[in-house]
Amino acid sequence: MTLLPTTDRTGAPPGRATGYPTTRHHPFTVDSWVRVRQAAPGEVPDVARLVAVAFEPLDVCGWLVGDHINRRSVLSGYLLPSVLHALSHGVVDVVDGPDGVPLAVGVWFNSPCPPVPGHDALLAETCGPWADNFRALEEAMDGAHPIRPHAHLAFMAVRP
Repeated sequence: MTLLPTTDRTGAPPGRATGYPTTRHHPFTVDSWVRVRQAAPGEVPDVARLVAVAFEPLDVCGWLVGDHINRRSVLSGYLLPSVLHALSHGVVDVVDGPDGVPLAVGVWFNSPCPPVPGHDALLAETCGPWADNFRALEEAMDGAHPIRPHAHLAFMAVRP
């Protein structure tokens, strides 16, 4: 049973000067079926949907999207460009369940990170009347980041 990866996410040995992960080369295994792997580009919609399903009942998501009927689809639409962006500017980790279906995901960004291209237009299009709520949340979250470069776990979710 491996408890720690033999390299950090850049492929360098743990404890290097910067010490912040950027890519994983060795799976972190805890049990015979638990493996962390990187998502493929074709899995981006499924990853966004899994996060939306897991986050949907949270109070903050009720505030973000007051309409409970459309909440999941708005959240999925909001998350999709971010998850896609993380493939190029971070890492999207996936843990498959014993059934082979993704059970958990982690969406990481290397920070600082360039913004999602066309973010404001995408936000208006996908979030509609709730776009200002998403902007307020993003501003609050951005203000809490450290100044120095770091790995940022933007979303972590487990299939309910």
